[in-house]
Amino acid sequence: LPFLYIQGMNIHNSILIIDEAQNLTRKQMRTILTRCADNTKVIAIGDTRQVQNPQSDEENNGLNWVVKLCKGEKNYGHLVLSGKKSRGPVTDLVLKVGL
Repeated sequence: LPFLYIQGMNIHNSILIIDEAQNLTRKQMRTILTRCADNTKVIAIGDTRQVQNPQSDEENNGLNWVVKLCKGEKNYGHLVLSGKKSRGPVTDLVLKVGL
């Protein structure tokens, strides 16, 4: 759902997937997470190196904020995926030359 549609909503018995979470501000992330009611799980996916929101940056965005605040809390998990796999040869070239 678009962000504006969830304001005022209660989300019950759901799995909520937030893609591109690094582009949310702290306020937007808080708005989404405070809508989560009983039996709701949240999966926030993002790459903090690819922030495209002019109000945020690599360190100050909704995804990093949640990670910093919730790390070590009960019912919270955090995975960092790393490796050298890319989308393909064009991406490999762009990364190699530093474009």
